[in-house]
Amino acid sequence: MGHQRSCDGDVEGGRAVSSCSRVRATRRSAIIVSLLSASLALGAVCVVWSGWGQRLGGRSYPRHRLILDSVREADYKDEGENLMRKIDDITDWKLEWALKHNPKARDEIEHDAGHIGIHLQVEQLPADMRSDVNPAVDPCEDFYEFACGHWDEDQGVKIPADASSKSLQWDEVDHDIQKKMKALFETDESAAAVLYRSCMNPIKPQDADAVLSPWIDLVDTVVDNATFVEAVIAINNADLSFLWTWYVDVDAWNKERHAFVLSQSHTSLDADLVAAINEDPEDTDAINDLDEQVVGLKTLAATLFQLAGVDGGDDMADLVVDMEVQIISGQNDTDDSGSEGYSQWVDRDWLDSACPSINWTRWFAGVDFGRIGLDDGNSSAPVDDAGQPLDSPRLVAKQ
Repeated sequence: MGHQRSCDGDVEGGRAVSSCSRVRATRRSAIIVSLLSASLALGAVCVVWSGWGQRLGGRSYPRHRLILDSVREADYKDEGENLMRKIDDITDWKLEWALKHNPKARDEIEHDAGHIGIHLQVEQLPADMRSDVNPAVDPCEDFYEFACGHWDEDQGVKIPADASSKSLQWDEVDHDIQKKMKALFETDESAAAVLYRSCMNPIKPQDADAVLSPWIDLVDTVVDNATFVEAVIAINNADLSFLWTWYVDVDAWNKERHAFVLSQSHTSLDADLVAAINEDPEDTDAINDLDEQVVGLKTLAATLFQLAGVDGGDDMADLVVDMEVQIISGQNDTDDSGSEGYSQWVDRDWLDSACPSINWTRWFAGVDFGRIGLDDGNSSAPVDDAGQPLDSPRLVAKQ
């Protein structure tokens, strides 16, 4: 760009317009940038500054234009640094001769010119980033507001007042997964989809009666130990726990084989509270907390018995609480490592000795694991040191 000034006067509408008269700056001044793609192809960019007449150096000046020309596309394409250097050079030169020694006016104009540069830089960002940026803020003064000023507007959310961040990215991923799973579960015939629809569909009283009646009838079949075991088998095969639960997992002692784990069921009452009271009967905090849980459990049990049409629901609820306390009291203390309970290899003989009221042979056969913990003598498979067949999971009792 040539650094010369011309004073060709033109007459337009009866007014003399000078293209090179000195420019004044005020607080009401503004810089408007027009970058036209067609102009880029021709290699010209115009930066227009306008303002109303004010006194500069004791004189009054009319409205003026400051033209920055000859900025070619090749000078700054994909190179923001070169573009900013070009703008800085042009701005410094124009302001030097236009504003002379007026620091205040110069600072105002440079501030506006800086905003021009910020807007130009932001325009080079990808669209998804550009929508979050607030170019009206100086990044040197508040970078967060500059980089994220429009983020909450774009996303429609606000960072909570008591939080420093919000994981919108992961929230969106989770939301997308949930939408796809919901669409699949609403039409699929898999077990998971059927379960989902059964949980989401409103339950009518007659539907609940149809589901619960077989289980209530099952209770009525229990008259002795043998029928009790049959009821437990039916409950366990429905993937429900009663008194104890079971699952198959990797053997903790031998990762190359599996283990059939028998474990006590979780109780509604807090086992730690019962243990604390057994250890210290004067522990008032534990007693109060346990009493509160007992009241809640008894209320729930009595309500269920009432809905099931069972007479003496309150007395039955007391039996439920007594049973839970006995189950908890029969659990093992923590082991040396501090973990709750412990696991040990066992066999059928151990189970028969520990709990003789259960026909374990019938129970294992009922859940289709008849050879677990027993060498039936009909298999040629080798056995381990505990006499258990190596081709079946080891029996482990977790207490």
